[in-house]
Amino acid sequence: MNARQFGKTASLWLGPALFFLMFYAGEQAIPNQGSRAILAIALWMSVWWISESVPLAATSLLPLILMPLTGVMPLSKVGASYGDKFVFLFLGGFLLALAIEKSKLHWRIALNLILAMGEHPRSMLFGVMLSTAFLSMWISNTATAVMMLPMALAIVRKVDEWDAFTPEFKSRFARSLMLSVAYAASIGGMATLIGSPPNLIFAGMVEKISGESISFFRWMQAGLPVAVLLLVAAGLYLGSGLKSSSGGLDRAMLVQQKRDLGPFSAAEKKVTAVFVLTALAWMFRSVLIEPYFPQVDDTMIALIGPIVLFAWPAKKGEE
Repeated sequence: MNARQFGKTASLWLGPALFFLMFYAGEQAIPNQGSRAILAIALWMSVWWISESVPLAATSLLPLILMPLTGVMPLSKVGASYGDKFVFLFLGGFLLALAIEKSKLHWRIALNLILAMGEHPRSMLFGVMLSTAFLSMWISNTATAVMMLPMALAIVRKVDEWDAFTPEFKSRFARSLMLSVAYAASIGGMATLIGSPPNLIFAGMVEKISGESISFFRWMQAGLPVAVLLLVAAGLYLGSGLKSSSGGLDRAMLVQQKRDLGPFSAAEKKVTAVFVLTALAWMFRSVLIEPYFPQVDDTMIALIGPIVLFAWPAKKGEE
């Protein structure tokens, strides 16, 4: 490690160290929590900006995470200086998708999903819809769509490589698969009380107006059958145009391509770790995060993942 690399690595840890030191140990010097938090955030960002240990644009996203966490102001007000918070939710998801593509992890994901769901295009579509709807039952529809986007894109790109299907069929399959993620995320969110914020708002209004509480199980009694019917209907509609004369893909070819990928690279392991932790944070935010950090929402989680990847890049030879 040369002097420049050592300096960048040291600055990478110095920034958050100064933040924690100022925010938690500087109470006597600066009693006001808001002023102390702003100074702590400025110190962290200054160190990263000066050293460029993390790309400048990635460092500029830190206030979206740190200001709500330290109680300076809520994300809705911080984000107003940048844009709508849902824009940053998608931005975080797209950055994770780009990391998955950069590390070549998307080919491994696509091959495993195709082999698990079946080689026929309809099987792939139904498998993606089922996975998306199940996830959407427990986390927000938007977070689910962002999470499933890189998987769906990877399948589309993998299918586009093969000559088993005509260009027209590939285009039709791509449209159907992208729509299946959007539809399944919305449909799955209807099945449970926590699947989508409007469900909770409705339950709260019913209890406030009529005094009658809607339990989790009672909501599922009504919501789950409707969601299943809508999911089947959407799957049949989107899959109706996916008839191919070739039938499907050669399973032996898929297995061989999976073998050709070899073992996980270091870059793939890093991206997988960050993506899995981000997905788990989305799924169990209400249980594991909200009791301790109620300010954290899906947008903040979506931004933390890419910032970690910018701070923990793959070295030469790890791609």
